[in-house]
Amino acid sequence: MLYLQKYPLEVFLLALLLICSATHSAPAFPDAEAGSYAEISGTVGSGSKLLPNVKITVISGNTKYQAMSDKKGNFTVKCPKPGISNKIVIRWQKTGFPYASAYVEKIKLGEKVFLTISYDPIATKDSIYKLRLPANPSTGYTWSMQTCPKQLKYLDSSTEPLPADAPCGRGTYETWKFKASGSCTLVMQYRRQWEDKPVNRMHISHIYVH
Repeated sequence: MLYLQKYPLEVFLLALLLICSATHSAPAFPDAEAGSYAEISGTVGSGSKLLPNVKITVISGNTKYQAMSDKKGNFTVKCPKPGISNKIVIRWQKTGFPYASAYVEKIKLGEKVFLTISYDPIATKDSIYKLRLPANPSTGYTWSMQTCPKQLKYLDSSTEPLPADAPCGRGTYETWKFKASGSCTLVMQYRRQWEDKPVNRMHISHIYVH
């Protein structure tokens, strides 16, 4: 009784509440095993301009995971990693731009994936479409297509040469050239082509007639 007089009952109840809260705090993904989720983060833009307020939706199975790009065009979405035989759907929407989506399939995703998304308008059908992506071939990593959409005819790809005085290991760009017959979505992955390891960097372009 003397103990209760020194420390009021409210103090004990508050302590008990704090202990229970700490013990039962739910993890971000309570049903997930370690390493079974991917954190997809990156930027969305059009040309050299990054776009705010783009709604990014990742669909895995029957569940949607969503985020909104911030004022600098950055976003982060966490979702289950698909198996090599499964796929996820990535959609992005912004007022004034066409609705776009892409299937990511037959690609192992790493636990952290850097994804760049771009709206790429073309003037007319049968226009030449060029995609320029940062790369560093000295590391063994190069870009490759997930699949080539039927609306695109692959023409060629090349790596921009470095100046003679460039330091060892300096990055450059890969340029991919296509003939576009209509609107489509192109999924690119950055990896060592001889390795069977999860992909940690991707790019998705939505090409459309403007």
